[in-house]
Amino acid sequence: MADAPAWIEQLLGWKPATQKSQKGCEALFGAAVAPNLADMSSRASMHLAGYAYETLDIPQSRVRTQNLDDDSAASGTALERAIENDLKQELQARDPDRTWLVTRTGTVADYAQYTHLNELQALLDQSPALRSTFAGDYQVKTDVYVGVENSAVSGVEPYLHAAISSKWTIRSDRVQNVRHEFGMLVKNRRGRAPHLVLVTGEPLPSRLLSIARGTGEIDAVYHLMYDELDMAVSVLCGDGGLYPDQRGAWVEMAKQKRLKPYSSLVDDLLLS
Repeated sequence: MADAPAWIEQLLGWKPATQKSQKGCEALFGAAVAPNLADMSSRASMHLAGYAYETLDIPQSRVRTQNLDDDSAASGTALERAIENDLKQELQARDPDRTWLVTRTGTVADYAQYTHLNELQALLDQSPALRSTFAGDYQVKTDVYVGVENSAVSGVEPYLHAAISSKWTIRSDRVQNVRHEFGMLVKNRRGRAPHLVLVTGEPLPSRLLSIARGTGEIDAVYHLMYDELDMAVSVLCGDGGLYPDQRGAWVEMAKQKRLKPYSSLVDDLLLS
């Protein structure tokens, strides 16, 4: 059964084909358009995304011209805001005994496990010699923070319960920054590590695998259209079907629980 969050459908639509992709789009969709989450240079990306859009009943008449691949576009902010609002409501409703703080602003140094990073950054800013030895910026930021207030001790910073990175789509080179940032949070924490997760709508399993496969920098990747894409892979990439490499990538991630539906994120956050 399809289980994408209701709010995602407001952000999905179709984009005009490029001159290079026009024939491919017409062959797949009967029109010179492609899903706005798809990479028009990849037939598999378009085909799988198109099947998921059909499952969600996203009409081709709904045109979205914003480039969802551009992290600086307003769409990226829209995804962060949607996740922020969704988690804020769900966590408070399902676990009112804890004071949840969900926000897109600040840095990890605002939270109890990482307040020492402010002192470290100040030292680096003051000393060129230290900067050259310990190259790097310790003001680590992510897209959405989930904090929990310490009810036992007043006047202390909230605890960072989860750091959530959001990417509409994945480009294998750029997304590795998420692995680096989360690795910093693991190495520099003082106390238990927060949940470290990525939320995405990327339709191509091989690109999802580039970040889902790893040794623990990321707890899991949560997919906004997991069930819809699972059906697309099953139908289009089944035994003897198209794109066998994409089926292999999908099965690996799902079997190893490295890829999960977005609908399970709140459940996972409430477990601890």
